[in-house]
Amino acid sequence: DHRLLQIFCVDAKINRQNDRWIDSDPDEVPIIRRTKFPAGVHVLEVMSSEGDIMPPHFFAKGQNVNKEVYLDVMQTVVKPWMTQIAAGRPYLYQQDGALAHTSNLVQNWCLENLDMFWSKEFYPPSSPDLNPCDYNLWGVLERDTNKRAHNTVDSLKAGIIQAVANLSREQVAHAVGRFWHRVEAVIVKGGSWIE
Repeated sequence: DHRLLQIFCVDAKINRQNDRWIDSDPDEVPIIRRTKFPAGVHVLEVMSSEGDIMPPHFFAKGQNVNKEVYLDVMQTVVKPWMTQIAAGRPYLYQQDGALAHTSNLVQNWCLENLDMFWSKEFYPPSSPDLNPCDYNLWGVLERDTNKRAHNTVDSLKAGIIQAVANLSREQVAHAVGRFWHRVEAVIVKGGSWIE
């Protein structure tokens, strides 16, 4: 299982590198309005190698995801979901190197309560190339969710929920299945970035 936190905002996203307009009439160029400090939501996702994906968990507005908050979500949301999905089969839990994840409190809980997990000593620091959420999931969800601006945070949340529901098991399994190929590519590069 793989997981990660992501922050989505209500503004539409454009790619400044790819989304360009060339026109002799300035009135034909669309105006992209931006909010100075757009509202957003902090989301936690977990997905499995078999294509299962947990319904998005939204943290409360302004909630700092520290080790206590993260551990509470692990105990009350993530672990019950993984237990249900695994249905008695063993599983391996991977998380990145965020401070809340690498705290002794969370690491000890994972050691005592999860079948297997990658400890902070095993997972390479600053390795988005090795996290399926980073190299696949967040880009797909952001593309689908932020095609247009959302008037409210509730509208944004509904868009995220719908985008997650639209992901096929095959799509999720393929993203996670690329993991070992990516590990091998990082090894070939001597631990450097692969993208």
